[in-house]
Amino acid sequence: MGSAVEAHKAALQRMSRDSWREYLLANSGLPGPRGNLELAAAVADVGDEAFFLELLDENPPDAAPVNDPRE
Repeated sequence: MGSAVEAHKAALQRMSRDSWREYLLANSGLPGPRGNLELAAAVADVGDEAFFLELLDENPPDAAPVNDPRE
């Protein structure tokens, strides 16, 4: 799992924060049987509180239906 996490971290660090949402949606693995846990670990490492609060403001839990990349 480490190499995939590191690859996602490197990709996120190369791009602007404005591009993160598109990258996260494109690589989430959703809809599907399993979300991309390596991507989740990577963004947890490189993201900050402000970024995660922005995501929550833009996508409250009840706004993303099941089997949607925003879930």
